[in-house]
Amino acid sequence: MSDFVCRNPDYNADTQKMFSTQAFMQSVKGELSITELGKAQILAPFQTEFSQQNGFFHGGVVGALADNAMGCSAFTLFEPGDMVLTVEYKINLLAPADGEEIVAKGWVVKNGKTLTITQGEVYIRKNGIEKLCATATGTMMRLNGK
Repeated sequence: MSDFVCRNPDYNADTQKMFSTQAFMQSVKGELSITELGKAQILAPFQTEFSQQNGFFHGGVVGALADNAMGCSAFTLFEPGDMVLTVEYKINLLAPADGEEIVAKGWVVKNGKTLTITQGEVYIRKNGIEKLCATATGTMMRLNGK
């Protein structure tokens, strides 16, 4: 259980709604799941159109999924009507994203009034085995009532 304060009793539904409006996430067939306040996970299947020259998930997709998982984790802590915007993120690609599915996990480290600090990990699933392929940190901005 997290130590975060729930400011929106409908945080799960509102985060799902915000996620569903993102055309890129629809393109990569991303699916969002929220386990608790301050956490989010996105699953996306491998698609050739989002691969790089070696047949792996493109690093841009890995980064986008990490960014989005971290952003969604922050969004779960916001007031109803607020929006989230990434201020910055850094990703370390640790291994090729060679697999059938990506699992991007994000969680809040520090929730501030305007800026929220997050971390993330991205795993690749192949033949039933999950392997860490990237780590990330991010800063998310709360846009009040947008």
